[in-house]
Amino acid sequence: MKKYLTILILVFFFNNISLADKYNGRGEIILNDMFVDVFMQYVQKKNNQSPMIFLLAISESGELLYPNYWFCPEGNCRALDKPRFKKRCELDAKKYAPGEKYVECFIFARKRTIVWDNDINPMTRKESKISSKWSRSQIVEKLTELGFYDGESINENTSNDSKYIKKTKATKKNISEQIQKLNKLYEDGIITKEEFKKAKKKILN
Repeated sequence: MKKYLTILILVFFFNNISLADKYNGRGEIILNDMFVDVFMQYVQKKNNQSPMIFLLAISESGELLYPNYWFCPEGNCRALDKPRFKKRCELDAKKYAPGEKYVECFIFARKRTIVWDNDINPMTRKESKISSKWSRSQIVEKLTELGFYDGESINENTSNDSKYIKKTKATKKNISEQIQKLNKLYEDGIITKEEFKKAKKKILN
């Protein structure tokens, strides 16, 4: 009986322990609809694969630049080589945004648990986990609850502090830049043609 209780306590502890890590992202970020769509593609991936790691590339000014993710065979996820994935993400992001001198990637989610620390997200497997069976509205609701979504489709930094992403009204210039970045995501296979058209329509509107 004592052994059984010990096991239960350990299971409870590891299911609720904070997933804080130096590779995890920190600070306030707001995902736009395109990033939400890519994240959905990640958490709902099937075909005998399961989500392994989802990263976000950030510019020196704090702008969200590029989402990147990897899968592993179902039930066969090995220990994460975080430095390697971080480096690969940054190399891909620099190809996507060649004009950016500083690009750094941070982990947003490990498997289906969001681990980005924005002072709202508890970063526990119980409270920060996204179900693969959830609809888009359910995922958006959870992201909103955790402080990562506010219903706006345009994100742009207005602060020199890279920890903070603020929303501003789109100008002709940043509309053009966002469409170019969206097109690059489509060309790289990160988003589908349907997702590209949907996101482009939202930007133009």
